[in-house]
Amino acid sequence: AILQVATKDTVFILDIYNLRAHAQFGAQHGRRLSDMLFANSSILKLGFSMHEDISVVSRSLPGLENISTSLVNALDIHKLWTNLKKSHAKMLPSGIHYSKYISHCVLSLFPSKRSCK
Repeated sequence: AILQVATKDTVFILDIYNLRAHAQFGAQHGRRLSDMLFANSSILKLGFSMHEDISVVSRSLPGLENISTSLVNALDIHKLWTNLKKSHAKMLPSGIHYSKYISHCVLSLFPSKRSCK
């Protein structure tokens, strides 16, 4: 499993299985990672069908067994799209695949000035 963490200027790629195999990665490191990233409300966690990813991380790394209960400020784009389709289907554009629509919306969060049109 790969976990990508991005800031405005830097992208970090964490190989979860490689971290698990690393002898120095212990439960205290997992708890610290959880506190710094997953339980940090000032960091937006954005993903697509995140439930399985979170489950893999919690099973794979020591100290992250309870990550699903500490996860805050997370947006699952798949859940968002499913809810939009149920509640606002007539307002969504027809003939466009949801992945393109969502990517336009997500890109609008960045300075490129793209919109959800």
